[in-house]
Amino acid sequence: MQIITSRAIGPAMSQPSEVFGSSEVSETTDGPLPLFVTFTTGAKLLAEHGLVESITPDGLRYIARTADDWPFGDEDDRLPYVMAGRTRTMQTRAFLAYFQQGPARGGRGLKPKSNGGRR
Repeated sequence: MQIITSRAIGPAMSQPSEVFGSSEVSETTDGPLPLFVTFTTGAKLLAEHGLVESITPDGLRYIARTADDWPFGDEDDRLPYVMAGRTRTMQTRAFLAYFQQGPARGGRGLKPKSNGGRR
């Protein structure tokens, strides 16, 4: 059993863990997905998968607080956060699906490229 202790061993969830399954966060989009992500590892995963140009963990937290369609929370119609100690984690596939769906708005997703005013 491996125990993730602090950032001294590297980025969060960079080691296999019995809590999060045997998957680990991949450095590329070709590797296996972790079962759960935090706001920190989720931000990195979104950028790695090209779903956003850049986003910070605080940017994700802002979306979670303000977006009416955020899929996670304590309400009956939302997926529950899974607590790992004092850290909220989210099911990775549902997290990624949220950013893959619908039009990009605010800081969520890549904005459509401008055609320079041409029709």
